[in-house]
Parts: sequence; structure tokens; C-alpha cells
Amino acid sequence: MEIYLHYPNIHKFKLVVAIAFCLYILVIYLVYQDNKKSEIDNEITNIEDVLIQIQAIRKYVGDDQKDEIDKLQAADKISYDYFTPALLSSTYSANKINDYYNEIRKEKNLPTTDIRFASPNPRNPHNLVTKEEKKILNAFLDKKIKRYEEIKKGENGDILYVALPTKELEAKCMKCHSTPEAAPKQLVELYGNKAGFGEQEGNMKAILSIKKPLDNAYIKAFDQTLKTAIYILIATFIFVYFYYNYNKKIYIKNLELERLNRSLDNKVKERTEELNNSKMQLLNVINSSELGYWDWNKNTNWLQVNDKWLNMLGLKREEFSNSIKDWFDKIHPKDLEFVVSKIEKDLEDDISFSIEYRVLNKKNEYIWVECVGGTVQKDFDGKVIQACGILRNIHQKKLNEEKVQEQEILIHNQAKVSAISEMLKNISHQWKQPLSAITTLASAIKLSYELKQDISKEEIIKYTDKILENGNYLAKIVNDFSSYFENNSQKRENSNLSNSFVKIREIFKESRKSENIKCHTNIEENIITYTNENFFMQAMLNIFNNSLDAFIKNNIDKDYRYIFIDVKVIDNTIVIIFKDSAGGISNEIISKIFEPYFTTKHQSLGTGLGLYITNQIINKHLNGVIDVKNSNYIFEGKELNGIEFKIIIPKVEK
Repeated sequence: MEIYLHYPNIHKFKLVVAIAFCLYILVIYLVYQDNKKSEIDNEITNIEDVLIQIQAIRKYVGDDQKDEIDKLQAADKISYDYFTPALLSSTYSANKINDYYNEIRKEKNLPTTDIRFASPNPRNPHNLVTKEEKKILNAFLDKKIKRYEEIKKGENGDILYVALPTKELEAKCMKCHSTPEAAPKQLVELYGNKAGFGEQEGNMKAILSIKKPLDNAYIKAFDQTLKTAIYILIATFIFVYFYYNYNKKIYIKNLELERLNRSLDNKVKERTEELNNSKMQLLNVINSSELGYWDWNKNTNWLQVNDKWLNMLGLKREEFSNSIKDWFDKIHPKDLEFVVSKIEKDLEDDISFSIEYRVLNKKNEYIWVECVGGTVQKDFDGKVIQACGILRNIHQKKLNEEKVQEQEILIHNQAKVSAISEMLKNISHQWKQPLSAITTLASAIKLSYELKQDISKEEIIKYTDKILENGNYLAKIVNDFSSYFENNSQKRENSNLSNSFVKIREIFKESRKSENIKCHTNIEENIITYTNENFFMQAMLNIFNNSLDAFIKNNIDKDYRYIFIDVKVIDNTIVIIFKDSAGGISNEIISKIFEPYFTTKHQSLGTGLGLYITNQIINKHLNGVIDVKNSNYIFEGKELNGIEFKIIIPKVEK
């Protein structure tokens, strides 16, 4: 509170209070005027209701009572000259009823309501119109108004004056208002032969009016306004109280925030100075390295670069316009669309980007560069306005990668030749037995022919069927091997790997028999995945060949030669376990078996590329992983040891 009392802008609060008070007075005045108008409108409605009741009384007298008198006169029960105001004068009856009404209201201490019937041609001189009433009647006659109302000044205050027209004279009214001769004699005797005559049908004869003091209406309006004023005053006091306390808290908070802001300003200045120093250090480091630095203002498309950036392209500073368009124009046409869209998208997503592409240097040669950057500043709408980053020359790196790719192609081709050689060995094994059978059968037929021995038709058919059977078997071997040697590295389709293992076993059937190698498989049926089957088979054949060679090289007892293959699907992956009993491999060199040209065989027996190619196929083409280890186990009571390959590839179908 002590702080707040010294608030330098306290006069603003006082000004607010003064303005609020003036507004309060204005509002109360407007509310009073509105309440007064509302009460006056209520009084007008009440008076109009009374006047309508008077009109209803006049209508009853003029229509119903007069009709009854006319019937009595027509029946000669009453003389035609009969007339009494109490029965036949609507004005008289209305005034009498109003007198009785006022007497009752006086008894109840209620204000009275006096009606006036004003006509330019009245029977009673008291009802003669004044000049003002004449104007009002003319306004009704001219159809200018339907109701007249006015607040007049009286001796004791304002008076409300309301007037309505009487209805137009009808044909039955002419009996008493046309000529004295047509009127009842008692009427003429009572009122004379001048007053009230000379009217015509359709004339509007008079107006009905009431004057009522507005004292009570004003008192009601004042009472309502007073209540409203009290309520508003209470609400204003509550508002001022809370406003006062709220502003006090705000002021105290502002003082605290000002102290914090000053503290933060000092810290920001310190940090800014530190950042500027760090930025200068970073720029010095970048300038001292082989990295090019760039800073792009997206609002102006101004591109600020350092000397290293220019040197990378062989440019002098005056040869570069510092326009982003100048930079984009140097990007290789095949890279331009991708580079621009990548930069725009990553900057918009507020993520860093790293792109490799080709740019044109001063020698009109395209060199490979790597551009790394990100967003530095955005505007209030989230639009990127500044980005910066570095540029690195990676041309030599790209050339080296191309050489590596060429070497990999060469190694792959060498491995393919080696695989063909191994396959040809298997073909020769596969072909020996059926070729021998065909030769034996053909020789038997030829010998029988030369010795002129009789051969029955059934025997000839039997021999030719055997020859055809073995010939078909040879054709199947050719088809199996030719499908493997299809050279289509891009061909991918839904392949049944379960069937692939059947083909692999068939390829090595004769080799396994000749070397007494027993193959045990546990392969799930219909393992479908989207892949290149030839690549998969090449990878597995290399492992098979590696085991066959190991059995021979390590001189494994033929009763201890086993290959185990286990294939199953686990969580959308295909897990392949290949295990042999060929003695394994030294732990010192097992980690090197996937390196190119590494082999444990005699130089004349292998190139050292088979398992390297298998590793490349599994990792790069099948998107899988391969692992190897030595394994010791017991099977059918025999202690066995060998190498175990574990391959995991994704199971994908399209």
C-alpha cells in the first residue's frame, strides 16, 4: 500500500473516478427520462382504454337502447315524440356513468378521470369545442391522426391530454340531428330547435378527451429511477473497489516486472555480446577452414557469402551479385527442382537440411557440393525471413564413391563368374547319372540290333520311355540353372522363399550325395516376400558352396557331415538359420569372412568373394542383416561343430 500511495499516475485513477461519476449522472438522467416516458406511455394506454370504454357505452346507447325505443314506438307502446336523455342520449349516459365512476374512486381515495365531449354543434353549450379542440377535430376529419396526445402545463404541474374521435353519424342518428321537425317533440322542448340540428349522415360530430395530471406518473418514474440509481451506485462502488485493488496489484506487478526487465535486459545484452563473440569466433573458424558460409535474407533474396564460398567456385567477389537467383542459376538443371523444393520445405517445417548436388564453377565444370543449413528467423506470421548455413566441396569424395561402385561391380561380376563355375560343377554332377542311363539304354538297343537279336515292341517302348524320362530330367536341370542365371537385378516380385530352398536343395542334390552330406530342413510353407529371388538364391548358394568346400578342406568324416536349415516368420521378418558341421572357423579370422578376397581355401579353390557378395546382397538388396558364429552341438548322439549363419530380412508383400 505504501508503494501504491506513491504511485506517480494516481491522478489517472482520480480522473477515471471523475469520469465514471459524470457518466453515472448522465446514465441516471437518461434512465429517469426513459422511466418517465414509459410511465407516460402507460398513462396514455390507460386513458385510451377509458376513452374506448366510453365509446363502447355510447355505441350501446346509440345502437341497442335506441333500437329498443324504436321498437316500442313502432308498436305504439311509446309515443314517437318520447325522448329522455337517460335512455336516448349517448353523451348524457356516458357522462353520468363517468360521474358515478369518479364518486367510487373518490371513496377509495383514488384519482378521478374526467371526460369531455366537445362538438362544434352540441346540444349542451358546455360541450362546445374550443379553438384548440376544433383543430384536433379537423385533424381527425382529414385522417391525419387516429389519436391525439399532448403534455400541457397546468397550474400544479404537467397534464396529459388524450383525445379520440367519435364515430361518424349513421342514418338512424338523423332522427335527432337532421331537423327539429323530424326530431321527437320532447327533445325539442328540452334542448330547443337549434342546438344539435343540421347534421348530415357521415359527419364526425365530436371528439372525446381526457385530461390527467402526471404527478403520480412522475413520482413512479422517480421511484424506479432512484432504485436503479442505488443499484448502479452500489455496482459502481464495487467496480471502483475492485478496480482500485486490481490496479494496485498491477502497479506492484509492473514494478516487479520492470525490475525483472532491467535484469533481463542486462542479461540479454551480456548474452548478445557473448553470441556476437561466438558468432565472430565461429565465422573465424569457418573462414579458416575449407567451408563456405552463406546467409540468405528471404525478404530481399540477398545472399551474403564468405570468401571460401566464392573460392569454391573460382569466383571473385565482384563476379557474384549476391542474389539467390544467381546461385540457383549455377545449380545443375537435373538437380535444381529437387534442391529448391527441398530447401523451401525444410525451412518451412523448421528443420535443418543437408543436400548434395552439382554446381557450375568458373571453368564451366560441374562440381559436387554439400549444402547444410536451417532457419534462423521467422516473422510474427511464422514465415521464414532468414536462413544460413555452410557449403562444402565434396567433389573428390563423389569421385571416390564412383570408383568404389565400379570396384563393387567388378567384384560382383567376378563373384558371378565364380558362382557359374560352381554351378557348372553341380551340373556335371547332376548330369552324370541320367547321361549314363541314356548311354546304357541306347547301347543296349544298338547291341541288340547288331547281334540281330529280336527286341519286342514292349521292350523298345520301355527303353525309349526311360530315355525320355532321363532327357526330361536333364531339361529340368537346365531350366532350374538358367532361371538362376537370369541377369535382372531390378526384377522384384512376390516370391515364395520356401520354393526357393527346394530349388537350392535340388541344385546341390548330386554334390550332397557324392560327398555324403545330409541336409535337414525345417522350413515354414508359403513364405512370401517382395524381393529379387535370384539375388536371394545367389546369397544362399554361396553359403552352401562355402560349407561344401569346408567339408572337403577340413576332411570331415562322412558320417559327421550335416547341414541344418531352419526358416520361420517372426513379427513380419523372415529368420533363416543355416548351420553345418564342417569344423567351423578360427575365432581370430571369423570377423573377416565377409571382406572381399578373403578366403581360407587354397588359392586354386576360391576367389574369396562368395561370402562378401552374400553380405552385400543381404544388406543392400534385401535390406536385411547377416551374422556368423561358431557353433558346437550334439545331433543323434554325435558331437558336432561348425559355422552358423543367422539371416534376418523383412517380410513384405505387394
